[in-house]
Amino acid sequence: MLGVASVVQTATLAYGLYKVHDELKSIHQEISWFGQTLVQLGLEQRIQAERQTEVSKEILKALHESRRIEARQLIEQGERNAQAGFLEDAVDRFTKSLEYDNTDPIAWGNIALLHVKQGRVDDGEAAYKRVLAFASAQPILEAEAIRSYARLLGASERWSEASTLLSTLGARLAGC
Repeated sequence: MLGVASVVQTATLAYGLYKVHDELKSIHQEISWFGQTLVQLGLEQRIQAERQTEVSKEILKALHESRRIEARQLIEQGERNAQAGFLEDAVDRFTKSLEYDNTDPIAWGNIALLHVKQGRVDDGEAAYKRVLAFASAQPILEAEAIRSYARLLGASERWSEASTLLSTLGARLAGC
């Protein structure tokens, strides 16, 4: 009887192990599916985040371009005001354009010219320095600003500074 009981016990144990094995296999499959699902969700979230980033970049680019257009319109208004003799209004327009694009060398150049024309030499000099800081990508504008700034320095009898500035212009022109 011990032999039969032992065989029955072994068979029961084997059957139980078989059931546990099937259960573990099922759990493993569920865990695997769950892991794949998490990976897919992670990829989808990453793709969605990248799309949102691209959309944000496009929106910022459009806003920046819109601000540049508004700045250009203000500069044009300022130029018309200056031609009509309304110098303060022109300076106000050029200054307002800088609120939209404070790196615009044309606006700074117009402000510099008008300040000098109004006798505000220190303000004109500060504006010329801003022109030179932002005009390096526009060689013709930069050359004109250097010439005008050098004339301002010469009119103030600051010959050495004017000469140095004009030497800079000569070196840049030689490099072209």
